[in-house]
Amino acid sequence: MPNTDSQSDAKLKAAVELLGDNDEMVASMALDTIFKSDKLCDVLVNAQDSNDENVRRRAQQLSSMFQQQALLEHTVTEYEQARLDILDAVINIDLLYDTSSSIFFLHEQVKKLSDALKTKRKIALFDELLGYMERSGYYVPPLPWLSIEEYLIGDVLTGDGAGTPIILAILAQSTGRRHGCEIAIALCNGFISIINDASICILENGWTSRPIDKKDEICVLNPQQLLRLYLSQLVASSIATWEAYDTHLFMEIFKLILGIKNDPLPYPFGDAFAPEKK
Repeated sequence: MPNTDSQSDAKLKAAVELLGDNDEMVASMALDTIFKSDKLCDVLVNAQDSNDENVRRRAQQLSSMFQQQALLEHTVTEYEQARLDILDAVINIDLLYDTSSSIFFLHEQVKKLSDALKTKRKIALFDELLGYMERSGYYVPPLPWLSIEEYLIGDVLTGDGAGTPIILAILAQSTGRRHGCEIAIALCNGFISIINDASICILENGWTSRPIDKKDEICVLNPQQLLRLYLSQLVASSIATWEAYDTHLFMEIFKLILGIKNDPLPYPFGDAFAPEKK
């Protein structure tokens, strides 16, 4: 009786040979087998130098899958070890969603936003920052926020300025910090807000500040809490717009973040309430 290692090697060898198959379905199953094996890197080295155009193209797919998995694992690890930077986290989620983007491009867009803020002061004042964000054209669109472009940091930075409060808060926080203005992101009476000292800006009300009132119910959010809130909004939006790919991706990230082992989503997005297979 053949041992398990021999069976795995034979299965992997067969999958490698199918990388050049013209049938995309067959090649897709081969990619899945190779990706789940412990010899992915070895396969990649050989496949990238193949004379077969199909094999080279699928090697690029494998490389992209490997990079995406590494990016996801890094984000989860940073979350679990309480080392998460919320700006880096939303950039990573953008990259996981849009594989055609690049981390260099996204960081460059964030830097451009910060560099364009000109201040004569060593430390930017809060109202000065808010005025700059308003002049730059960033705004919270009317509810409901269902467009994925309003959630992804790359689209917000390169689009017409429309963004959900949480993304705009993260951008304002990042820009402020680069100019010495420390900003906390919080929930104020249930609304995403940014706070500097005793002043607060509720983003759904525009880029205006007011003094914090003693009647305000404020909960400052740490990076882990912000990421959970951000992902819950992404999942809710993708379900509401019936985007199967988006729902699957964001739910997979959410499950890893929360340590959920099973698939709680209802069929067809998940296994719950799925019809029995005959």
